[in-house]
Amino acid sequence: TKNAQKSLKAVMNAKNMGFILTTNFITQVDMGIRDRCHLLEMNASPPIAQLPLLRRMANDAGWHSASDTDLTNIAIQSRGAYRDMVRRVEDGALTQDQPIPV
Repeated sequence: TKNAQKSLKAVMNAKNMGFILTTNFITQVDMGIRDRCHLLEMNASPPIAQLPLLRRMANDAGWHSASDTDLTNIAIQSRGAYRDMVRRVEDGALTQDQPIPV
């Protein structure tokens, strides 16, 4: 809320204090607060960067025939959601010889 942000700004001026803030709505955070922060974006990595993890997951699930295309499609469809990647790899392992729809 606006009032909570005003209170936070006042507290942030104190010495020997550190704050870790998280939000999905950075544009709704008061500029006075943002100016006192280091912004670290935590967006999903590109699908190609997820291939080594997905390959290990597929092998652990017994899906040894998974292609890079199959795994890249899973990364794209999951949009960085780890649980969704796990579910899709498990589904792929169950239907090993059927292509994963895009």
